[in-house]
Order: sequence, then structure tokens, then C-alpha cells
Amino acid sequence: MNTRIQVVRVAGLILVPLQLIAVVYLINNISKSSWPVREQQRSNFTGLPIWFNAPCPSTHSVDEKTPVEYIEFGSTIITGVASLICIYKGILTYLDKKDTLLKKLADLLPCNCLPIRNTRNTRSVEGSRDIQGKKFGTIFLFDNIITTYVIATFIPLVVGLIFSVGKLWALFGIFHNVLEVFIVAALCYKKTIKYVSFTFIFVSVYSVVVTGVVGRLPWYWDAMFFKFQGLILDFILPVLFYIMPRKGTNGESQPLMNEKINPLPHVSYLILAAFVHLLGNLADVVGGDSESSVAIFRLSYFVTFPLYAIYVYDQSEGGESKGDFLSANITISDFILLILWGATASATVTLIGINNIRCP
Repeated sequence: MNTRIQVVRVAGLILVPLQLIAVVYLINNISKSSWPVREQQRSNFTGLPIWFNAPCPSTHSVDEKTPVEYIEFGSTIITGVASLICIYKGILTYLDKKDTLLKKLADLLPCNCLPIRNTRNTRSVEGSRDIQGKKFGTIFLFDNIITTYVIATFIPLVVGLIFSVGKLWALFGIFHNVLEVFIVAALCYKKTIKYVSFTFIFVSVYSVVVTGVVGRLPWYWDAMFFKFQGLILDFILPVLFYIMPRKGTNGESQPLMNEKINPLPHVSYLILAAFVHLLGNLADVVGGDSESSVAIFRLSYFVTFPLYAIYVYDQSEGGESKGDFLSANITISDFILLILWGATASATVTLIGINNIRCP
């Protein structure tokens, strides 16, 4: 049994009850004056309400540019550059091959569903590895999900610069969270058509429900709900990356699949990227709308998405490391525990953030 999984399980069993107690305490002790009574700001572009409180009395002029605005612009540029690096490396490494796109798709499918030979699912009697098939196995798909994730983060950043963050922006911001769901699904991959189908159905329902709820909720609940559901994924990802099999481990326990689990190369980049992203979001939620918390949140993008780009760039160098399967190798009960931990931790942080939005 993976020692890291055991550590996470014990930590979860301890933290979930404590966080539930914290949630109950915070709900019962938030005073009336702590709930948002300030009006919303409006977008300079659309004139629509956005997810920012009307400013407290400040020495800043209304039209004065603050450092946070420059940091926001810089984080967008950095994430855009990271997107280009991921796209460039993906094209350079994978698309410039002899195989046709149809054959690559066939190699990715968990069954022989196309009228073309699926090399990934074909093994010789002697058990020799099919190197060509392995190059386009599950880790290849995971790399492309990471690339899409970086791009799906860049687009909402650009939209946020134009429209500002609000209900309209949420239609684009949800794609960032959707790709995080796909990352979680890829890390818990099970080689069945039902699993793949369920993932796409869940993502469709999830995106519709979140955007629908955000559209119906009044200010300030719409903004906090969007942050709450996103934080759950932000808490889960670093843990899943942490418990991924490393090189030199053999994945003795394989409850979710029946075949060999391959280690994920360069996983340290992913752990650090997800952890920094979590810290940035924690600062943003806990700090309310203070300039320092927003600055920390935006600065985290200077680290997180370049690290994801470095992962894609370095990972693409080694075609021989692309195994058939990729999994965090946890049981269903452990995964449920992980979701409960993420949900209670997110609820605790969100309630603390609500308590901190009053003017000083």
C-alpha cells in the first residue's frame, strides 16, 4: 500500500470532523453586520454588476490605477505565454508523426471502436511492450488535458480584463473548473467505456448546474458559491498529485483497475503548481477584496501556469515514459473521503472570507 495514501487517509479522517465543527461554528457566529451590505461595482465595459464590493473609503482616486491591475494584466500575459508553450510542444512532439489523426484517436480509445487497428490495446503473447501504442496512451491524453487546462485558464483571464469578473464572466470561468474535473477524472482513470461516459455526463451536468445556480443567486451569494465550488477542486488536486505513483514504485494495490499502473514523470511540477494555485485562491477568498489578497491571488498565476507549461515541455521529451495507464490508485472510499475533505475545507475558508468583507 502506498504510504502517501495512508498518510492522506489518516489526515482526512482527522480533518473532516474538525472542519465540520468549524463550519457549524462559523455559521452560528457570523454576526448580521458581517454579511455583505455594500453595493456591487459595475463593469466599465458593459455596465453590468460584477463580483467586487463597492470600495471602502480609500485614499485612492476612483480613476487611479493600482498595482493590482498591473499584476492582473501581467498574470494574463504569463498564462498566455504558458499556453503557447504547451501548444507548441504538443504540436512539435505529437502531431508531427507518421500516424494519422484517426490512428491516434484509435490508440486513445479503451476499445477497438474504430475501423482501424488499436495498437495501445494490443499485446504480444510474450508480453512485450508496444512502444508505438504506449506513446499515445493515457499519459499522452493527460498531457493534452493539462495543455487544454492552461488554455482554458488564459481565456477567462482575457475575458476578465474586458468584462470584469461577474455572472457574465462565469460562463467562461467555468471552463477552468471543468478542466480541473477532467484532470481529477484522468488521475482516477478506469479503463471502461462506462467510466468515460460517466465523466462526460458528470462534467456536462456540473457545468450547467454551476452556471445556472450562479445565474439565479443574488449578490453576494453568487460570487461566494462560485469560489466555494472551485476551491473544492483546488484542495483535491494537490493531494491527488501527491499520492501519484513515483518512479521506483510498483503500485501493489490497484483497486480501480486490473493492469499495471505507470508512474507519472515530473510530478513534482504538478504538485508545486497545484499547491501555489491553492494558496493564491485561499488568499483571494479569505482576504475578501483587500488589495493584498487580490495581489497574492494574481501573483500565484506567475508561478502556477508556467510550472504546468514546464511539465508539458519536459514530459513531452520522453516518449518512452508514456505508459498505458495513469492512476492515483486510491479506493472509492478514499476518494469520497478526499471530496468530503475538500468540501468542508472550502466551506470553512468561504465562511471566513464572508466574515472578512466588512470595511475596516
